[in-house]
Amino acid sequence: MASSVENDTFPASAAVDGDTGTRWSSAFSDPQWLRVDLGSVQQLTRVTLNWEAAYAKSFQIQTSTDTSTWTTVHSTTNATGGTQNLAVAGSGRYVRVYGTARATPYAHSRAVAGDGQQAGTGQRLNPRPQLVVETSTCRRVSPAR
Repeated sequence: MASSVENDTFPASAAVDGDTGTRWSSAFSDPQWLRVDLGSVQQLTRVTLNWEAAYAKSFQIQTSTDTSTWTTVHSTTNATGGTQNLAVAGSGRYVRVYGTARATPYAHSRAVAGDGQQAGTGQRLNPRPQLVVETSTCRRVSPAR
């Protein structure tokens, strides 16, 4: 689920669909967010973001157990785009990337790169997600809902 989409070509679900030809893109305004549901409360250890040319220079990674109360586990005001591997410590069922300022006049946008594999099993959860959330027990990617 996301706060907005630029148009039907760039849905929130494209952030974790594994298709290198798709991406999520928000409206051209701030703030914007993208949320994923991990299915149950998890201890988080890392979040990897793969930005398209349009990225957030200021954003927060937040967690929640209920989508009403959010806890910030990472915050920056000088992001550089590209691939960002962020060590985080916290727990939640939901993870939200909350962009507060865009680096370009365009939308917040995540392009496809990276890999999603469940640790220790070799099972691919998503071949090339834009958002990877690692937990204390496995590396997970969940469709945006």
